[in-house]
Amino acid sequence: MTSSRTSSRPATSRAAVRAAAVAAAVGIASGIFIPSAGAAVPERYPLGSIHTLGRTSVDGARIVGRAADPDRPALPVLVKFSVDGRHLATVSANRGDGHAFEANLSIDAASHEVCVTAVGRGPSQLARTIGCARVGAYQPPAAPAQPSPANT
Repeated sequence: MTSSRTSSRPATSRAAVRAAAVAAAVGIASGIFIPSAGAAVPERYPLGSIHTLGRTSVDGARIVGRAADPDRPALPVLVKFSVDGRHLATVSANRGDGHAFEANLSIDAASHEVCVTAVGRGPSQLARTIGCARVGAYQPPAAPAQPSPANT
């Protein structure tokens, strides 16, 4: 006897189910969210890095890096600098392609820890410390070598 089964659901192959599960896992692991209709998309923290930090003088240092908000890539983020835990300056990461930052910091001749925090452009203005680096104490340039007296 042959029975005929009807269903209102479309047939789904095991391969299709497996592919959907892998796609969901990859999306979650990479931070890519594909919301269903009406679902709120959570804001993500800004990303960035410090490229260089170095002394420019006895009372200054220059810092260069990048920062971006992954949810609003067309908008520059604010970048805050703290020195030894105290806020010193804020700039916009709007140089170059719109995500680079550069700042000249006024600091004394001692060694200091400089930390950089990026502030996202979303409604929550999520902030993340993107890195800290140490700028060494000022070292005056070495005196030029004196020529030795000629033997006569």
